[in-house]
Amino acid sequence: MYGCGLRIGEALADPLPHKPDSTLPIREQVNPVAQLRPLKFRVAGQFRDIPLPAYVAEAIDKHIASHGTTPDGYLFQGRMHKLVIRRTYQEDFDRSAARAGLPPEFTPHSLRHCYASIALAKGIPITEVSRWLGHKSIAVTHETYGHLVPPHGTGPGRYSTTRTGRTSARQLATRPKTRAESVLIPRGNAGR
Repeated sequence: MYGCGLRIGEALADPLPHKPDSTLPIREQVNPVAQLRPLKFRVAGQFRDIPLPAYVAEAIDKHIASHGTTPDGYLFQGRMHKLVIRRTYQEDFDRSAARAGLPPEFTPHSLRHCYASIALAKGIPITEVSRWLGHKSIAVTHETYGHLVPPHGTGPGRYSTTRTGRTSARQLATRPKTRAESVLIPRGNAGR
């Protein structure tokens, strides 16, 4: 979720295969009772493409080597259902976060916020970040993360867009180096 900015249900519905430094098409999500459903704000068959950093593809490969996939190629398999139930994932995450000494406010959704916050801090246009997050409108993204967007012309300028006007996956392939970066919490409505 951190490496691609996915919602919990989207991460749990991750199909395979993946290629390093490629685009990941997000096509569906797992609802709270482990059923596959269309993405939020979309109808069946619609999808969004997001960058897939090499380190995320490598982590997926390691997971598959250790745990395999579901018979039809999904990354996470539930214990009692075909797919993982969101609540089960949330409880496992909470236990792991507590063991790691993270505050209880650090939730799986915080990883999505970290992704967006770091992308914007690196100078990636808010329009791209909004599209990758799958927000209904850029207004939602701006309300939540607008305080992180530098004034026009003052950003780091290290990230350019491709011929299609999109930031490349290669530009997001590095992971933040400090623990402080991993606990960024944005302003605005955290439930989006």
